[in-house]
Amino acid sequence: MPLFPTKDVSYNNQDIGMYQGADFAFWDDAVMGARAMRNFLRSLLTVTDQAISDSVLANSLFSPAYGVHWYSAPTGQSLCSMYLPIPSEGMVLVLDGTNLVTDANVFVSLVTGVTLQRPSGSAISSINMSAAAFAKLLCTTDGTWSVIEANASATLQVAS
Repeated sequence: MPLFPTKDVSYNNQDIGMYQGADFAFWDDAVMGARAMRNFLRSLLTVTDQAISDSVLANSLFSPAYGVHWYSAPTGQSLCSMYLPIPSEGMVLVLDGTNLVTDANVFVSLVTGVTLQRPSGSAISSINMSAAAFAKLLCTTDGTWSVIEANASATLQVAS
């Protein structure tokens, strides 16, 4: 069975519809564009292992720019850093450092054109992930990541 099977659509219960410009309108009057829906689905279906060797990440940029990124590093690897990608609406980025051991960490910082914030809107300059860190980011506006979930091992640095 294909991942996204083709189904006949019945309009018995109109909880969703489409505008002429291909935006989806939901029962609560929320509207979501097809590109944002595609980005969201891709995010849910993509998992990437981030290779760390000799305290260096194989790639300092996120590729792909969405989905779950797993980090695994033994103790002593504490100089790893990455730059957040420029997001598009609908993208979800999960930073999963549950396999970082004791003093291993990954420092995630910003590049030009990227904003990082709490859901309240207060600016964040970076995320320092230590052992067992977890953070989930969501993009609702192109160019801006919002941290929607983080545990105590994912230290959010407030922008000055």
